[in-house]
Amino acid sequence: MAEALTGQKRTPVPFDGVVDVDWLVRLRWLAFLALGILVLLGPQLAPLALPLVPLLTISLALAGSNAVLALYAHRRRLTATGIGSVLILDILLLTAALYWTGGPSNPFSVLFLVHVALAAVVLGAGWTWALALLATACFTLLFRFHVQAPLLGHHNHSMDGNGGFSLHLQGMLFAFAIAAFLIAFFVTRVRARMIEQELKLRSLEAARLNEERLASLATLSAGAAHELGSPLATIAVCSAELSALATELGSESSDLQEY
Repeated sequence: MAEALTGQKRTPVPFDGVVDVDWLVRLRWLAFLALGILVLLGPQLAPLALPLVPLLTISLALAGSNAVLALYAHRRRLTATGIGSVLILDILLLTAALYWTGGPSNPFSVLFLVHVALAAVVLGAGWTWALALLATACFTLLFRFHVQAPLLGHHNHSMDGNGGFSLHLQGMLFAFAIAAFLIAFFVTRVRARMIEQELKLRSLEAARLNEERLASLATLSAGAAHELGSPLATIAVCSAELSALATELGSESSDLQEY
């Protein structure tokens, strides 16, 4: 109705959901920073001999892919397929990092859950189940294929028995805290984004309804004007005819008086 009056076709506003990669870029830079700290300060934080070359390679791969993602995000919006592909890459990079640092015994294996949680919030059910299966498969393979990070020489005796188990528990606590923080922070951010988009859609819907109401009022006004205009036009025509007839009769009367 509004389109007929305005002559313009209204294009529906697409709902872009939360497919905004700024949060994902920040998350991946944070992961790169954490991995860099682990590579540089790992031997000081824990008595482990970490393989620096593989971990540095993984860090550079993460940084390079994130730089490409950031550049791409500034030019165009990323689809759900793109987001899912990035999360697949992150799961594979995490698997590679865990492979070189103890496999399933590494407490940071809990970070697999972060990717699944993000997929559950951002992507559809299909992508979520696919990423959950991929994370489970990668974690399962780590039980069979991994490189155990050796203890540093001067800690070999002190970390035997309960000492090694205590170190693992401390690592699990630290990894759990990081995973809980990441899930809470980014899920709440994504949820806030969803609420913002929902409010925007409601505002657009309200504006559309107001536009349709105004168009309906305009149509009713035009119809009323037409209904009122038709009798008035008839009266005007009849008045003109009567006036012409009166003039004609007046001239005939004058002619008769002359005779």
